[in-house]
Amino acid sequence: MPEARPGPRRVRRILLIHHTHTDVGYTAPPGVVAAWQSDWLRAAISLAESRPAFRWTCEGFWGVERFLERADAAWRDRFVKQVRAGRIGLSASWLNLTELPDQTLLDELCGRAARWAATQGLTVSCAMSADINGHSWGTATALLDQGVRLLFTCIHSHHGLPPLFRRHQPFWWEAPDGRRLLVYNGEHYHLGNELGLAPGALSSYLIKDECRAEEIFGDAWPVALRRIPRYLEALEAAGHPLAFAPLMISGLRTDNSPPSAAVLEQVERWAREGDPAIAIRLATLEEVLAELEAARGDWPVHRGDWPDWWSDGAASRPAAVRQFRQALRERRFCRQLADRAALPAPELDRQQAWEEELETRLGLFAEHTFSHAASLSQPWHTGVQRIAAAKEAQAALALDACARRVAELRQLLGEALPAPGLAPRWRVENLGGEPWAGPVLLPVQWHELHELGLDRPQGLEDATGAERPCQRVPEGFLSWVRLAPREGLELRLRPAPPEPPGSLRPDGGWPADGVADLAAHAAAPTWQGRENVLATAWGRLDWRPPQGVVSLLDEEGRSLIEERDPRPPFTLVHELTPCRLPEEACASRAVMGRNRKGEAVERAESRWRRLLRRESGAVCEELEVELAAPGCPWAVLLLRLHHSHPRLDVELRLHKESRWEAENLFLSLPRPAGVLWVDKAGGPLRPGIDQLPGTLLDYTSVQAGYALVAEGRGLAVAMPDQHLLQMGPLAHGPRRLAEPPAPPAGPLFAWLMTNYWETNFAAELGGFHAFRFSLHWGRACADAASALVVARQAWEDMLVLRTGDTQGGDA
Repeated sequence: MPEARPGPRRVRRILLIHHTHTDVGYTAPPGVVAAWQSDWLRAAISLAESRPAFRWTCEGFWGVERFLERADAAWRDRFVKQVRAGRIGLSASWLNLTELPDQTLLDELCGRAARWAATQGLTVSCAMSADINGHSWGTATALLDQGVRLLFTCIHSHHGLPPLFRRHQPFWWEAPDGRRLLVYNGEHYHLGNELGLAPGALSSYLIKDECRAEEIFGDAWPVALRRIPRYLEALEAAGHPLAFAPLMISGLRTDNSPPSAAVLEQVERWAREGDPAIAIRLATLEEVLAELEAARGDWPVHRGDWPDWWSDGAASRPAAVRQFRQALRERRFCRQLADRAALPAPELDRQQAWEEELETRLGLFAEHTFSHAASLSQPWHTGVQRIAAAKEAQAALALDACARRVAELRQLLGEALPAPGLAPRWRVENLGGEPWAGPVLLPVQWHELHELGLDRPQGLEDATGAERPCQRVPEGFLSWVRLAPREGLELRLRPAPPEPPGSLRPDGGWPADGVADLAAHAAAPTWQGRENVLATAWGRLDWRPPQGVVSLLDEEGRSLIEERDPRPPFTLVHELTPCRLPEEACASRAVMGRNRKGEAVERAESRWRRLLRRESGAVCEELEVELAAPGCPWAVLLLRLHHSHPRLDVELRLHKESRWEAENLFLSLPRPAGVLWVDKAGGPLRPGIDQLPGTLLDYTSVQAGYALVAEGRGLAVAMPDQHLLQMGPLAHGPRRLAEPPAPPAGPLFAWLMTNYWETNFAAELGGFHAFRFSLHWGRACADAASALVVARQAWEDMLVLRTGDTQGGDA
């Protein structure tokens, strides 16, 4: 429940924070926005030089970087002078980010402003965010590490709500390590415009009153005279805890807007002609911080995560999110490779340049803008498609930069390049600081399978000649290893003897002659399998078509599935909110409020249709099943139960059809009894318990995955390809808010994709997608910290170097 509020307090001052809300896209292509940012900072510098009462706050340091790229020494000096004079304020925020970044990326992006400021003898004490409705708990750590004392937030409540059940609430946000960051949980970032303080840039997005359109789009002064006293009276009635109200204002009634001298002129007019009991001035965040610290308020202390309502935006770009998350993992792997290689000075410079390029690309993809403002109303528009393409390109280029750097570092470590007759030998190393056990892929080039007889290997052995498990998979050979930190292992294949030489006859048959017609198999309407179980020494999975998995047991026969779950695990759930097209494409979404679906939502579930493949090997038991999946012309579920340790790998492959209506796609996940823990930037936490009051409880954005732990046993689920964990029922209805301690109840789902919002999200979800998961149980998952370490390790790269010599080389 909301906390008790103090009695009414006279609110007689407004501090206006003039800024531009930055969307990298949305209103214009990213390149245009970057140019605007540079030009607008020049304009702000000129205004600050000519008008001492003018103030400008740089919402994020990304815009400052764009200015510094283009500015000469004179402009840079003028900028620093105005920052030092207190007329231009800096923010430690780089951009308004989603919850996609891991802790390392958060730390580095939040440190950019402070690192630059230090070179100028300046400090950065404040950070701000606008539009987004939450921050990973690790954000508090990242900001405190840079010396930040105030986080000023301006939430957008269209599809979200403020924490602590109210706006205009200062509070101490306690980081995981116990340090505290002062937060001012403010209003929408255009509220100053709505109060009539930005001539030519009024709006009525939030305030609905008797002001007519000709007033809103005409003379701002009558609107200011009417709305400002009313607004302050409303704050007093709500128990506003301060004698002043900080509000944001923009130069235009849009995002990505310039500084405006008219804002200062309206403030000066208010001093001459407005209510003399109400004082208004422009201020930087540093001045707001000084006022808050002078007030010496007994602000409440809250500890925990602050889930962002808009973390679901990334799920409108599921393929690009998969690339982003892979790039995060490969980035960590590259750092391990660089440490292992002990790079000389020139290579250290290359590593630093690569780090900066990758950090920027990952940050730009993690920024909260996913498309143009007209993405749902005009998805065919060139402007929509170019912004969407630029966004997705950041993830693709980041992953390609990782591939390039991995290849360079592997060569420094002695990897043999592809060549004819390359011996099938590898070195596997654990570069991490934790013991590692699990499957390892020994890759080969496709042409080697026949060239070296690797399509019929005799076995796999280590340097001592000991036999190792080996199983053929499409990418090479799958084995299993257990390695201590920094330990390595040499492996080699014993290929089969070559086949007798043959000849190609000119009159011979074509390669495709004799291939059986697949039509009969493809048309089979019924289940073709006879066995309904995968079993190893570590567990057993039973299925029954058409419903799917009916039980999953550990090595002691205990269930890893909550028997009361309404759906079997790994069931695909499709939601579609019908509407008339094109008239209601946007309107049907706008009325959803904080639901992510309409009241008339149509929900359907997948069924197991037919067995495609069932294999038994030395490393794992494998099953491939075709699904009859709503919203998907084709879908396949691949299940791998391992022999060497308690692990079940699951991969969903699908071809999603594209629909213009609002859609969601979920995959049900196991939820046995136990306390739910999730891995997030900032560390392990319990949703609903380690969480700010009044924040989102329906879903959360995770890093490695989640774990359920109870009575010395647990289940860890790694989610390498997507980030959203839906907690609880899918039904349309009032959204649930955290009131700690109140953990979420009900089933768990991976929220794979969505296009529910009327703007910014991608309209089209169609195409080919794949989503991987892995389940782990046993002694390694007996407590939350250990279980989430297992989830983090599940899809991290091991160093696998091809070390074989070519034919004719030394053995």
